Amino acid sequence: MQMLDEYKKLVKELISFKTVSADTSLKGEATKTVEFFSKYLESVGFKTQTFEAEGNPVFFAEYVVNPNAETCLIYGHYDVQPASKEDGWDTEPFEVVEKEGKLFGRGIMDDKGQLFVHMITIVNLIKEKKLKYNIKFISEGNEETGSEFIEGFIKEHKNLLKCDFIMISDGEMSAGQPTIELGTRGVINCTLTFFSSNNDLHSGLYGGAAPSSVKEAITFINKIFDDERKVMIEGFYEDVLPLDKSVMIPFDLETYKKNTGTKTVLTEEGLDLYQQTGQKPSIEITGFNSGYTGVGYRNSIPSKTTVKFNIRLVNNQVPEKILSQLKKFIKENIPDYIEYEFESEAATYPVRINVDNKYVLKAKKILSEIFNQEVLHRYVGGTEPVIVFFDQTLNKPQVLVPFANEDGMMHGMNENFALKNIEKQMEFDENFFGN
Repeated sequence: MQMLDEYKKLVKELISFKTVSADTSLKGEATKTVEFFSKYLESVGFKTQTFEAEGNPVFFAEYVVNPNAETCLIYGHYDVQPASKEDGWDTEPFEVVEKEGKLFGRGIMDDKGQLFVHMITIVNLIKEKKLKYNIKFISEGNEETGSEFIEGFIKEHKNLLKCDFIMISDGEMSAGQPTIELGTRGVINCTLTFFSSNNDLHSGLYGGAAPSSVKEAITFINKIFDDERKVMIEGFYEDVLPLDKSVMIPFDLETYKKNTGTKTVLTEEGLDLYQQTGQKPSIEITGFNSGYTGVGYRNSIPSKTTVKFNIRLVNNQVPEKILSQLKKFIKENIPDYIEYEFESEAATYPVRINVDNKYVLKAKKILSEIFNQEVLHRYVGGTEPVIVFFDQTLNKPQVLVPFANEDGMMHGMNENFALKNIEKQMEFDENFFGN
């Protein structure tokens, strides 16, 4: 397939840019990326603009095939999670490697690879004079650090982004079947730091008598969850909507174990993985730092322990209310002899997408035909802030259609994008935007 060969050649350069938004020293890599996009799209007549932001730049491109045609705004992010060979990758993460029917590289599925499939297919439709929609691309470079700047950009440039509908391909299909996403969970990231003394204390002289920040942190964490792993914070579940049982996705425990490397799935009774992660809120401990972990032993009681929390919210839950409940819980469950500091990042709201529109129905019909499979609907456990911002500011239909394979190791080692999925995404784009 000529377009696939062209894709493989160009995506190697795209992936080579180390656009790790968590590392501010790499902003030059972001600049290279938007220059790559600009050069490629301008070659067929797109008008492009680059907007500097406090973080990485925002890229915008527009092609008008017909002033009377409908306009699709396509979003994707070009920043990626940190990665290095030392993390356990089989190959260098910023060098695309093809093996076992897949392309490997950081960002190949999340989200450079999927975004660039849209770009290359639309460029080819323009060359063949088959494009039926006006196209706008918007790509940001800070999605992996919370899309801190994109909300303001969307509000400020509402007229520039004017469209009839929005399409986003960022994520993976479910159970190997074509998938339309129905929405995403919201997120709150926060940090709680415990202080038990003004210095680390000798574990022989004070062990068993002096308070320990690490013991108190562990005790507090244990109070958050009951024996069934449900959250014990008062009111945490009170705004959660009843389970939408109409959304059924085939779940295979052995495939899950293979994809995750875990030995079981710890869901509430009667729920599968997709129901638990898509329609139920959660709290995860994502970081724990205390004491000495170097070579040998220091034999001291840690005076300071830091715990990082990741809270995922489902539709109808309000982040500010959850934060208030959490702060009350903290105040009531940390003893007076422990000092603490609490901080949280800006929260992202959960969102559900209205899929009762002609754009989603068209996408569903095409997916069904090219995959020759039933199209699944899925509530996504992850968070994509821009979906909320588009919903609140542009208020246009959104078509959330991921194409990555479920074993693509998003955010993990050996991230990959199956070639057969890439070809299916190209076929989808040809049918959707060419008709």
